[in-house]
Amino acid sequence: MQKIVVKSPTRVDLAGGTLDLWPLYLFINGASTVNVAIDIYTVAELTPHDDSTIVLESADLKLRKAYSNLQEALADTDPQMILLQTQLRYWMPKQGFTLKTSSQSPVGGGLGGSSSLTISLMKAFAQFCGKPFKDVHNMVHVAHNIEAEILNTPTGTQDYYPAASGGINVLHYSYDGIEQKVLPVSHTPLAEKFMLVYTGKAHHSGLNNFEVMKDSVVKDPRTLQALRDLKGIAIETEHAIRAGNWKDLGGLFKREFEARVRLAPEFSSPEIYKLAEVSLQNGAEAVKICGAGGGGCVLVWCPPDKREGVANACQKSRLPGDGRKTRRSPVKKKTTKKTAVKKTAASATHAGDVHRFIGLSLGGGKTDKACLAVLEYYPKHKKIFLSRLVEKIKSDEVHSADFKIQEVIRQYHNEIDLIAFDVPFNLPVCLQSDDCCTSIEDCKKPHVKWMWDYTRKLHKKKKPRKLFTPYTQRCVEMYVSSELEEPFILQHAMGANTAPLLARAMYLKRSMKAKCIEVFPKLSVWRLGRSLNVMKSHLRFHKHAIGGDESRREILHALSTHNVAFVYDQDVKLMIENNHAFEAFICALTAFLSFKGGTEPRPDGFPSNEDWIEFPRVNVRWEGF
Repeated sequence: MQKIVVKSPTRVDLAGGTLDLWPLYLFINGASTVNVAIDIYTVAELTPHDDSTIVLESADLKLRKAYSNLQEALADTDPQMILLQTQLRYWMPKQGFTLKTSSQSPVGGGLGGSSSLTISLMKAFAQFCGKPFKDVHNMVHVAHNIEAEILNTPTGTQDYYPAASGGINVLHYSYDGIEQKVLPVSHTPLAEKFMLVYTGKAHHSGLNNFEVMKDSVVKDPRTLQALRDLKGIAIETEHAIRAGNWKDLGGLFKREFEARVRLAPEFSSPEIYKLAEVSLQNGAEAVKICGAGGGGCVLVWCPPDKREGVANACQKSRLPGDGRKTRRSPVKKKTTKKTAVKKTAASATHAGDVHRFIGLSLGGGKTDKACLAVLEYYPKHKKIFLSRLVEKIKSDEVHSADFKIQEVIRQYHNEIDLIAFDVPFNLPVCLQSDDCCTSIEDCKKPHVKWMWDYTRKLHKKKKPRKLFTPYTQRCVEMYVSSELEEPFILQHAMGANTAPLLARAMYLKRSMKAKCIEVFPKLSVWRLGRSLNVMKSHLRFHKHAIGGDESRREILHALSTHNVAFVYDQDVKLMIENNHAFEAFICALTAFLSFKGGTEPRPDGFPSNEDWIEFPRVNVRWEGF
């Protein structure tokens, strides 16, 4: 069998987006969506082998994995492989192969890139395994179920049709299912008036669609009215396109923008509002949010003679931290011009609509224990969302684990409020200065004096076994061991177990522009758990090899019950199985509390030149956030 190459387009939704999400369209007596395939593609290349070996390559993830057989591929625990593994479980191919995937769409671009790639994979495997689909609806049904399993969230279906069929897709949703009509793109003004702009900020369709779904289920009248308005606009858009009344689209796009923001403010963002303002001031007729909005790409509907001016204005007026790109006429297959803008430092509020916190749980640089969590806070709606969880970050033959951590953080540009480490990232004060004392007995420095006072106070209660060593330990380690409601043993910063991790944290911190804090996960878990009435035994043993998973399950269940944060089920399962992933999440959550003033301040008299760790106040009041 020859190499199989499948190339599928992505799409821009012209009207009716979100209405394809089951069962939303049933709440408003059916719905329509209109979208168009564009020349931004995903590609799947499948080369058969004569044996059982499997090689999986992703150009976008810069990832290559080789396995001796299918069972070994399915057993891989790397979370980056979940998309391909889910496809393998569905197809269960009998023969080995090499699969290479790539996508021209930016991650979080709002162009249906993941759905397009899913279609590319399904077409390739259907040909490879000799199992063709009976029609496009059958393929879309399977693709939508596979992606729902991967994302662990409700998914729509409109994104798959343009990837499978191309052209302008008009989709009708009713009791009987989905009806598809494909209209030609040729001889339309789409290529002339269509300009695609990437805002430089990834969108989060899971969060936006989840909010709409939740509000619709509880019959929120404002949400349901916005859905009905979107339905009406989609019907008018279909009629305008069928009748060739292209001049009407500008007005329809404006109405769609307004209705979508009423549906959920998160669909827009300061980047999108700014882009809309600049575009309209420079001659554009309308701006259309792509996909679930909140970032990603935006369609600018613009007369041909105004397009260059609009494009230049969008480039010049970018928001801080915005790596904006414009792409002209993506509907038509022809050479297009791309212009990238160098990113600049973000402002302190970085758009103000979302605050982002990163938690890092570090293991040794040569292990696979490092995990990273990204927590996002939407102050307008008082929502906390675990948007990303990366586990088992390890080195490969090309890139170090440290490089991979830095790459993940760089994807957020400078739009990060705090980065929380679970280990120290500064040397003890005694090792930071050349002005050294000859002995601790004669030292007059504030931190050593504090250690002496602390030690003498302990002498009155119980004589310490050993004298302190200010070149290996810090004041904060002594403080938490006896001054809180329970003793918490924090390893010495330069102790045998912690020193290599401190060195790694110092190395990573050098490339980080965001403020960094130190978190002691065990103490944070204790304070958080007590505020949520979790049993003390679960809080004490969450790290244990035996029973630790059940403790983490109870803690996460309490966080969910009290609506502390929205976490996808797949991430909950991951944190139950992997304590390092759990502690990365706890670090990020503690960073959020620090941002909101919910952590303990330094005690009176604590040396100002000494590090302090962030941990929650007693009895955190979550309803205030």
